[in-house]
Amino acid sequence: QRKKRLAESVALQQYLVDLNETSSLMDDLEQRVSRTDYGSDETSAQALVKNLQAAQEDLLTYRSIISSLEDQFSQLAAEDKTEAVATQQASVNKRYQSLLELAKQRERLLREAIALFQLQQEASDLDGWITDKEAVVNAMTVTHDPGQVDVYNQRLTKFEQEIASNEPRLMTINHMAQRMHDQDHSQPEKIDETKDTLNKRFENLKDLARKKRAQVNAALAVQDFCGEVDETMRWIADKQHQLRQVEGGGDMATVQSAQRRLIGTERDVAAITDKIQQLNAEGDKLSSAHPDAEDVISEKQKSLQDMWKDLTDALEQRRSKIGDSSNAQEFLQELIVFQDWIGAARLRAASEDVANNVTDADALQKQHKDLKAEIDSYQPTFEKLKQHGKVIITDANDPAQKEAHDRLSTLDDGWSALQKAWDARRDLLEQNHKHQTFRHNLERAEVLLKEEEAFLADQELGTKLNEAEAKVKRFDEVSSRLPAHDERVDALVADAATRKQECHYAGDEMTDLAKALQDRRDTNRRRFAQRQQALNDSLALHQFHREVDEVGDWIAEKLQIAQDENYRQPENLASKVKAHEAFEAELSANKDQLDNAHKTGNVVSASQPAAKDDVADIIVSKTRLRGFEPLVQIVDAATELLALHRLLETTVL
Repeated sequence: QRKKRLAESVALQQYLVDLNETSSLMDDLEQRVSRTDYGSDETSAQALVKNLQAAQEDLLTYRSIISSLEDQFSQLAAEDKTEAVATQQASVNKRYQSLLELAKQRERLLREAIALFQLQQEASDLDGWITDKEAVVNAMTVTHDPGQVDVYNQRLTKFEQEIASNEPRLMTINHMAQRMHDQDHSQPEKIDETKDTLNKRFENLKDLARKKRAQVNAALAVQDFCGEVDETMRWIADKQHQLRQVEGGGDMATVQSAQRRLIGTERDVAAITDKIQQLNAEGDKLSSAHPDAEDVISEKQKSLQDMWKDLTDALEQRRSKIGDSSNAQEFLQELIVFQDWIGAARLRAASEDVANNVTDADALQKQHKDLKAEIDSYQPTFEKLKQHGKVIITDANDPAQKEAHDRLSTLDDGWSALQKAWDARRDLLEQNHKHQTFRHNLERAEVLLKEEEAFLADQELGTKLNEAEAKVKRFDEVSSRLPAHDERVDALVADAATRKQECHYAGDEMTDLAKALQDRRDTNRRRFAQRQQALNDSLALHQFHREVDEVGDWIAEKLQIAQDENYRQPENLASKVKAHEAFEAELSANKDQLDNAHKTGNVVSASQPAAKDDVADIIVSKTRLRGFEPLVQIVDAATELLALHRLLETTVL
């Protein structure tokens, strides 16, 4: 027990020794982290930061010592952990934490001091640059000397570029200041003072540069104005030289070339007119803005106006001269073109070409009418040329006007010859159209006659009654169109006679063709009459055959009935008598039909003598030989027998 107690006492004493040593170390560290010196510039402040970092490293090293003390305190015997000992241990822990906070606070203040030193250094550097540039710009005196304006402009441009290149430095300083504010820097007043002072000086420098730029720009404007005026005057001088090279005489090609060159010059002059007005307005404005340069500007304006007036006067004179030459050449060209057209139109009007058909004849007449319309459309041109010539032709010595006068003197003759040529061809084409119309109608009439002849070529009369009737019907249909055919032929004959009287160039030909057509038509009409007679005779013969056949068939039928012996029996005498009487009546009635057949045969024989024997044979073979007379004999015998039966019947009663 004693041994244990001795060990506990040793542990307590060792703890107290270590506690005292730790307190001594903390005293030293406290002096190092609690200093209020933050340096005089960025370099000294950086050195203090390094010292502080060494102290912070020692603090981190002492962390293990503090932990060891806590372990030792926790292992003490309960009776050794007195209130005093516990208070000392708590004080060490608290002091250690306080040292950590002091180190952290000193580090923050040192960092703020470094940032403030950096801000002030950047601001100082830029402020020095501003001071130097203010001296340079203030020493720059701008004049209107053309030789110095460009130098001033180059120097000022370079200065403006330097301002632009240094403006990011100012923005960087402003960002630094803002960042320090955002980090709750402990000296905001110093930050704002440094920043605001620098910004004000930089803005003053920019205002100074803008004022100098306004002065240089004014000098440049005057210099540019004088340069533009000089350039414009050189251009005017060049145009004056060009105008002197433009000549208006010579042939049309020369005049047209001169016109093109003059038009180009006029276009250029018109384009520069606005430039002249602009320069005058700009000169007036510059004179008002810069009275010291008014004399130079006014002199430039006067020189420009004088040269401009000389150019416009020369342009007007050249325009008038070339215009006169152009008018004479244009009139001559118009006259030449018109006379060339008259020559070509006369060739067309004097053409002897004629058509070979109606369609081509119509086309030629249309072309000729179109030519007339074209000629009429040139009538105003013809009148205009004559009137215009009186105005244009004033100088007999001018080659172009002399040629125009000679051509104009023959213009009336050419125009009159053209009209006569057109009238002559019109008459020719009218005759040609009548000729071709006649030929067209002749061809159509020939087609009709050819159709008639084709119809007449059929000589068949028909072997049966229905065929004969069809032939007659077809003949009647064709014959019904003959009057119309005759009208066409008669019209052609009359037309040919008229053309003959008119002395038509083809009058004899047309008359011969019409006569041949008329003869052909008359031949067809004779053939039609013959064909009609043959068809009618054939039809009558076939109709006669039919009548005879009908009578013969009836006789054969009735002969069979009459040969029935039933009438010889006395039974049903009354009905038999009645039937016999009816038979007799029918026989009597058909006797007329037989007589008519004989009459028809006689008529056919009379109109067709060649068929007389044939008709007689038909009558004999189809009536008498087939039993008409035996039929009469049988009927007569039956009549007598029936009369006898009736008599016997009456006697018996």
